[in-house]
Amino acid sequence: MEGSGLAKGNLQQQNASRTPSREDALSALDRCRRSSSSDYYLYGARGIQFLFDSFEQFYAELGPRPSPKHSLDRVNNDGHYEPGNVRWATAKEQASNKRKPDVKDGKNPNARVNDHTVWWIRGLYAVGRYSQAAIAELAGISPSCVSKIVLNKRRNKWSY
Repeated sequence: MEGSGLAKGNLQQQNASRTPSREDALSALDRCRRSSSSDYYLYGARGIQFLFDSFEQFYAELGPRPSPKHSLDRVNNDGHYEPGNVRWATAKEQASNKRKPDVKDGKNPNARVNDHTVWWIRGLYAVGRYSQAAIAELAGISPSCVSKIVLNKRRNKWSY
């Protein structure tokens, strides 16, 4: 496997205490390496790796989780869990650090917006920093479709 990384068993054995920081490290390791993880398709299947060699290295990079409102975040969402690309962030901070969803070519009249895109659009709008027009441009869909998503006007397939 590229990069030595850290084995889950080693991470658990290094210190038996189950701190929030250790739990977050274990969760990240799990979603990157275990194909049966419910989130593997968003991480390991995309090539995202957990590249810390020890919990001590992970902890030295991040320190303790600041509060229960914080969780592990990657600065570059297409990058690995590695030194220089991880931080503790609140849900609001993470909402503005999402990767663009995969949307089909806007010229295709039969294209559909998937559930992930709907969730992403609603998250951007909820943060309050983006107008519906700006979100439409980011997503490559019409402003009227964004409006319908935000107002939950259509519950089935989202055409654009």
